Amino acid sequence: MTHTITKPIFIAIFLFLAFTVRAQNNTSSGKINGKLVDEKNIPIPFATISLYLQTDTVLIKGTLSSESGDFSFEQLPFGSYSLKIEGLGYQESIISSVVIN
Repeated sequence: MTHTITKPIFIAIFLFLAFTVRAQNNTSSGKINGKLVDEKNIPIPFATISLYLQTDTVLIKGTLSSESGDFSFEQLPFGSYSLKIEGLGYQESIISSVVIN
């Protein structure tokens, strides 16, 4: 008897709820806050979020989303960035042209 195991493929759309880019007054840095959720608005925990410089794709920082899908990058110099989001069972997503000014 032969048993076939099929693994379901999960593809999710990464939505950023409460995605904000804020620059504090009188400083030359800002921060990026976000929340990762799937198409059913369920938080995506422990996804890898990588922050790259837009101009030369140099990795600046990386973090994991929390159990509730939240993440944050703080004390970022003004400039243009890209976010790369990867999570088990989810399609990789890249968000370009995130500007802090």
